[in-house]
Amino acid sequence: MDSKLSETRTLQFQWAAHQAANATFADAVLAHYQPGDVVWVQDYHLMLLPALLKLRVPRMKVGWFLHTPFPSSEIYRTLPVREEVLRAVLKADLIGFHTYDYARHFVSACTRILGLEGTPEGVEDAGSLTRVAAFPIGIDPERFAAALERPDVRANTAQLLNRYAGRKVMLGVDRLDVIKGIPQKLLAFEKFLEEHPEWRDKVLLVQIAVPSRTDVPEYRRLRSLVHEIVGRINGHYGTLTHVPIHHLDRQLSFPELAALYAITDVCLVTSLRDGMNLVSYEFVACQADNAGVLVLSEFAGAAQSLGAGAILVNPWNVTDVAAAIGDALTLSDAERRERHRQNYHHIVTHTAQVRRRGGRRVFFSIFFLPLFLFLFSHTLFPSSLLSLSLSLSLSLSLFSTTTSTTPRPGPTPSSPSSTTRTSRPSCEQSTSRRSSTLASPRRRPPRAAAAGFWFWASTRR
Repeated sequence: MDSKLSETRTLQFQWAAHQAANATFADAVLAHYQPGDVVWVQDYHLMLLPALLKLRVPRMKVGWFLHTPFPSSEIYRTLPVREEVLRAVLKADLIGFHTYDYARHFVSACTRILGLEGTPEGVEDAGSLTRVAAFPIGIDPERFAAALERPDVRANTAQLLNRYAGRKVMLGVDRLDVIKGIPQKLLAFEKFLEEHPEWRDKVLLVQIAVPSRTDVPEYRRLRSLVHEIVGRINGHYGTLTHVPIHHLDRQLSFPELAALYAITDVCLVTSLRDGMNLVSYEFVACQADNAGVLVLSEFAGAAQSLGAGAILVNPWNVTDVAAAIGDALTLSDAERRERHRQNYHHIVTHTAQVRRRGGRRVFFSIFFLPLFLFLFSHTLFPSSLLSLSLSLSLSLSLFSTTTSTTPRPGPTPSSPSSTTRTSRPSCEQSTSRRSSTLASPRRRPPRAAAAGFWFWASTRR
């Protein structure tokens, strides 16, 4: 009973601190705010900020984006301050998430807990609509492609290739965080070595664990656990000339990381829950020559984007991950390159640069295309009414073609992605998600969703 009372007091203290921190941010924002500005609030630390800003400047345009997964309503409803947080976030004009699933969970929470109406556009409360959409974050692949041509990166690459010659290299790059699934990854690798003795001196796992929150007891215990597992595996399967795991408790420089990505044969991302995970994107961007295989947790947001080319796994199932390691190491060259092609196509077509060019095409379609077609049709049909009708019809047809996004190619019966164990559909392809009886935010391709936010923000200037 005393421990429960202590937990309640701790929660009350943390809630008061959260409210105070958001109030401080509100004062700072309002000190710099100018009429017409668009305020874009980032992440769960500032979930109360939209309401505080709207309370003082009702006509302020506010957006809020969550960089982590939003839990299902069944989990979220256990939060003691569930209603206060939801109502504060709903004061924003636009709410963004990494994936459609996270947006759907949010709308479901608002529907079940607050009794509000979920619509294809978002959440409606007493006639006021808060728009909810998915805006998947991406990377700048050109930065990584250019880095691979730098002399220092080339030198690092040559050094690593020489050092790891004759062995397959697997890579994990994670913050030392409980959600990243590092212990699960190590246990799966241990099981793989146990079941496949022929690979023990032919494969190497390089695990980069960047220290995080070193003053928190739970993170210190996690670090000790990881070190214990690494020591046990290296002690049992290592030799005088070879250890199966190279573990680093530090962050690599960009040239070092780019070189390591380039020589990697298999990248292991085993997040237990992750908003997006851009390590998978960075790995793909550096694999133009090697065409390495991505083993990706289905609980990472990136699984909805890269699921067609990756081997999706359940990180809680150590046996499943161990089997995926074996599959990844033995894929044919043709299958590896086809998987890489699909993933690389996604990361280079879903960038800020591409979306900006898409926005310019939409601008042309809306403003200049109808005028051009009107003048052209007027020369053929002197009737102003007929030429205007024809130009508008053609404009609408071309506009819909210009703004549509080609769906990411999914697995087909003849494609490499349709092999027996790795043929699980990505979250984006799952038909069960479409059969939900709850009202859900409209599902749009990532590029279209990002372009939608860009238009929303730019038109408020």
